[in-house]
Amino acid sequence: MSTTEGQTGAIALATALMLLVMLTLIALSAAQIGIGDLRSVAAEVHAQQVQAAAETALARGLAYARRNVTTLTLSDDIGWQRCDAGDIAVPCGDGVVNRYGAHWTALRDVASLRLQADGIESRVHYLALATDDLNAAPQYGLLQIVGDGRGGDTGAAALIRQDVRVTPLLYRAPEALLTAPSARLGGQGQLRLASSQSISVWSSGDAQLADATHSCIMQAGVCGAPLSTAGIDAVDIVDVDGGLGAPDGVVAPGDVVERLFGVGAAYRASLRDAMQRLDSCLQLDSQSHAAYWIDGDCELPAGALLGPLLLVVADGRLISHVATLRGIVLMLSPPSDPPGALRLDGRLRLEGALLSDGPLRVVAGDYQLQADAAAIDALRTGATASYWVLPIPGSWRDY
Repeated sequence: MSTTEGQTGAIALATALMLLVMLTLIALSAAQIGIGDLRSVAAEVHAQQVQAAAETALARGLAYARRNVTTLTLSDDIGWQRCDAGDIAVPCGDGVVNRYGAHWTALRDVASLRLQADGIESRVHYLALATDDLNAAPQYGLLQIVGDGRGGDTGAAALIRQDVRVTPLLYRAPEALLTAPSARLGGQGQLRLASSQSISVWSSGDAQLADATHSCIMQAGVCGAPLSTAGIDAVDIVDVDGGLGAPDGVVAPGDVVERLFGVGAAYRASLRDAMQRLDSCLQLDSQSHAAYWIDGDCELPAGALLGPLLLVVADGRLISHVATLRGIVLMLSPPSDPPGALRLDGRLRLEGALLSDGPLRVVAGDYQLQADAAAIDALRTGATASYWVLPIPGSWRDY
C-alpha cells in the first residue's frame, strides 16, 4: 500500500470518528432536552394534582360545615386557636408569611377530612373572626373554608379559600297556625290560637272548614268559644272569599318557602342540603331536635313526642298515628291525588305551625294545630336552631 493510500485512509477514519462524536453529542443533547421536557410536563401535572387536591378539600370542607355547622361554630371544645402576628402556619399564614392576625381564630387540619393518595395530600382548615373570649368558638356569621393541597416530597402546595355566610335557617316565624295557597280542613280538627295571636289560617285562595273542624283561642289551657266553624269564616281566617277574616284582595302570603327561609324556590336544593336527610320519619324520636328533610311519605312513629324540630316533607303525605310534634312542618310539591292537593292522614297534635307551597287538603279523624311560640323560637335562635351555610358569590380565591 502506497503512502498516499495510507494518508487517505487515516483521513477517512478521523472524519468518521469526528462524525460519530458529533452524532453522539447531538443524541445526548436531544436526550437532555427530552428529559427536561418530561420533567417540565411531570411538574405541571403534579401541580395540577395538588391544585385539584386543594379544590377537593374545599368541597369537602363545605359539605362538612353544612352537616356540622352547630358543632363547628358554636362548640367551645372543638379546637379553635387564635392566630397571632408571628403565626405563618396554614391557615393563619401560607407557610412563609402571616396572612391573618389576632382578629382571627383558626381550626387547623380537621383530621376526619384529610385525604392522601399517590403522595398527594388534601387538608381542610377553617378561619373565623375571633370572639372576645380567647377560648370560645367563633359565633355564626362569616366563616372561611381553606382547601390545602400538598405534594409530599416535591414541596408543591396550593391553598384556596371560600367565604361562606352562616345564618339561622329560619328567616321569620310563621304568622299563622296554617299557611297555604288554599286549604280544606275536614275531620275533627281544632285550630288552637294563643291569646296573643290573631290568625289561624292564612291563604291566598279560599280556606274552608268542613265537618266538625273549628278554631278557638286557648284560655287557661282550654279551647274557648269557637271563632271559625264549619262553613263560617270568622276573624281568624284570612282568605279571599269575602268572609269576616279579610276582604277580597288582601295581600296573600305568596311563596311560603321564601317567607319562612328568606330564599325562593330556586334555593330548594340548597335548602335540602342544609337539613338532615331522612329515609323514613320512623327514624325520629324524642331526641330529634334539628331540621329534617324527607322525600315521599312521612309516617310519624306511633305515640311519639317529637321536637322541637323543623320537618320538610317533599312530594308526599304526612301520616300520624297519635303522635305529638312540636315545631314547624313544611309540605312541598304536593302529590296530585286529588289534583294539586295534599293529605294529612291519621291523628296528630302539632304544636307550632303547618305550611304548604300547594293547595292543602287535611283529612283526619282527630287533629289539633296549636300555637307554641317557645318551640318556634327554639328553632330560630335556641339550642335546637339550624343554620344556612351558603357560599358567598365571588369570594373564591387563591391565598
